[in-house]
Amino acid sequence: MIVILDWGVWGAAIATGLSQTVSAMLFVCLILIMDLGLNFNFHIPRTAECLRILKNGMPTFITEISSAGMILTFNWVLQIVAGQDGVTVFTIMGGFANFLILLYIGIGQAIQPIVGYNHGAGNTRRSIQIYALGTATAVLISLVILILTQIAPKSIALIFMKEEREPHIVEMAVHCFRMAGWAALFMGFNFVSSTFFQAVERSKLSTTIQLLRGVVFTLGLGIILPIFFGQEGVWITFPIAETLTFIITLGWIVQSLKNHKSETSK
Repeated sequence: MIVILDWGVWGAAIATGLSQTVSAMLFVCLILIMDLGLNFNFHIPRTAECLRILKNGMPTFITEISSAGMILTFNWVLQIVAGQDGVTVFTIMGGFANFLILLYIGIGQAIQPIVGYNHGAGNTRRSIQIYALGTATAVLISLVILILTQIAPKSIALIFMKEEREPHIVEMAVHCFRMAGWAALFMGFNFVSSTFFQAVERSKLSTTIQLLRGVVFTLGLGIILPIFFGQEGVWITFPIAETLTFIITLGWIVQSLKNHKSETSK
């Protein structure tokens, strides 16, 4: 609708609504037509059940709401320190980052039901194995993305715009990708670890991870660093935030593995 029909922003809005509607209709049709072995019972949920659902779903909510807050905050900061060109570059980087995040969300959604099932069955070892597989996949993707942002940042930028129209913005985007691209190194680990804790109902840890990377570190550093480093402070915010989150998350993962090992040795 944007490219072929040339409907611009209006087409983007319609396409977004249609994609969600069609996806939902397909799932409803599959459930109603195919025999999936699912039985639906409608009842008024108990308060305890609602609180449990809300508690375990909080990390996902924080991820979404912090993303919106980050866009608003960084647009405001970049408008001050870099002007409209900086906002344009951030928009380009945001489009690429959204693609990357969707990859990690896909890995998380792939391992979450398997981890949750084995956790409920008391098969913790299997849950850890699936987590390790998901983490390895995410780290591999992260390394590929990191390499791309370092050796071919211009090619990535040219996906979103034409160089002959605004060469100076392309140059800014190249610099941005090379600096902010280091965030990809630990982003996959952080996402998959948060999903793992959510799947085993350790929602406090999962929520804390998303709060740290999405609010405390990213928004906090995104406001403070540009005061001292200007536009550069915006781009280095992302790798610093992901690195700090990685250090803390890794500590929790190691501690969880130690606890599991001590419990199984008894």
